[in-house]
Amino acid sequence: MALLFRINPIMIKFAFEILKSTTIMKNIILSLLAISTLWACSQSSNKEGESAKEESQEVNVYTHRHYESDQQLFKDFEEKTGIKVNVVSANADELIQKMTLEGENSPADVLITVDAGRLHRAKEAGLLQSVESESLNNTISSNLRDVDNQWFGLTIRGRVIVYNP
Repeated sequence: MALLFRINPIMIKFAFEILKSTTIMKNIILSLLAISTLWACSQSSNKEGESAKEESQEVNVYTHRHYESDQQLFKDFEEKTGIKVNVVSANADELIQKMTLEGENSPADVLITVDAGRLHRAKEAGLLQSVESESLNNTISSNLRDVDNQWFGLTIRGRVIVYNP
C-alpha cells in the first residue's frame, strides 16, 4: 500500500492510524502494501485555504487497491477519528496521471498503490514531498522507506515459487 499525504496534522494522524491498523492486520492483508508518500501542500501562501482544509475533517484517498480490508480500515478510521474518508478508485497509472494534471490543485491527500515502481515514477515526476514524522520513523524500519522520506512501506508480501520435480 502506498500512501500519499498532505502535510497537516490530520494527514499525520491518518498515516499513524493506518500504520497501527495494518500492523494489527498483518496476517489478514496478504498483498503488497508498498509505500506511503507525502503530497505537497499547496505552494500558495494562502493560509486561509489551508485552514479551511484542516477544518473540513476529510481525507481524500486515491487508491489502486480494491480489497475489503482497505475499506474496513477506512471505516474504522472514520469511526475512531470522526474524519471522513473520500475514496477515488482507479488504476495507479491513471491516478498518477490525474494528480499530474491536477497539479497543486489536486484534492488527493493519500495515494495508495500496490507497488514501489509507480511511487518511484511519482517521485521522479515531483509529485511527492519529504516528511519528517517521528511516529513513522520510529515504526517503519529504514529499509522500508525512501531515503528522502517521500514514501514509507507499511507491509510486504513474499512471492512463493513452488517446484515439483
